[in-house]
Amino acid sequence: MYIHKSFILFLLGLIVFSAVFSANTDTNTDTDTDTDVESDNERSGLGRVRYFQATKDLRKCAFPQCGGYFLKMVNIGGQQNDIYVSSIEGAKIDDGSLNEFILSGRLSNGPSFTRTLYIQDTYRLLPLDSPSTLEIKRYFIYRNNVAYELNTGRNYRVNYYVENYSNQINNINEEWLDYKINGHSVIYGNVRNGILDIDRIFIQLPDPQYCPDFPVAQCSPGYIATYRVDNTRCILPTGCARQGICTLSIPTCPNGYTLMSVNSKPNGCPKYYCDPSFLLIFT
Repeated sequence: MYIHKSFILFLLGLIVFSAVFSANTDTNTDTDTDTDVESDNERSGLGRVRYFQATKDLRKCAFPQCGGYFLKMVNIGGQQNDIYVSSIEGAKIDDGSLNEFILSGRLSNGPSFTRTLYIQDTYRLLPLDSPSTLEIKRYFIYRNNVAYELNTGRNYRVNYYVENYSNQINNINEEWLDYKINGHSVIYGNVRNGILDIDRIFIQLPDPQYCPDFPVAQCSPGYIATYRVDNTRCILPTGCARQGICTLSIPTCPNGYTLMSVNSKPNGCPKYYCDPSFLLIFT
């Protein structure tokens, strides 16, 4: 029996497509019908979204069936399969540092078996050069003395929190750190006896969200324009100060942080801060 060559090529192409599609669907068993998680987050005031960690898909097959990202919802553990998406939209994220991010957003199905994560908020790990303890930890958003556990609907009353960043990062802006912890970060840690023990902090981006523009102070000879950094890291003018004698020592920052300074009152001397380097604050 004679079989035309074009028919054989068609069958081979169909087999390859079926294998690729099967490889994709094996790790893509989740569909965007799980609204319980989104409803739990919405009731907690966290938005009708889910919170994910992402890894790059390194499989070698044709895009969009391969080459996208695998998502896992935080705090769910072994109860879930990887969720494959062909793209992530709404924020610029470096594929090389995906493990430093928590992403909140919603999934949307597209044509040709594609799916996209549309990001609502992006959170990046604040560097801390110390080992994590072996205790079981969860991901929270903390605000108004309540720790809201992400993706589960559970929440815990908190009397106070403890963290190691202010002790281990010299010259970190502690007012800014407190502001970020209270509702502007994802917190990794645990809650026991009303105490939120913070192991790591993923700060919300961009940071700062917005800073107003101010005219540069016009100072008399012998005086210097001065500034202060507020709890959102905006640099605000405070007028002029007579330039005095300043210490010559300049502090250093640990890995992952960059030294910045502003001339401050009363003598116009530099006030130094160690800011996360990924925020690209240079002076």
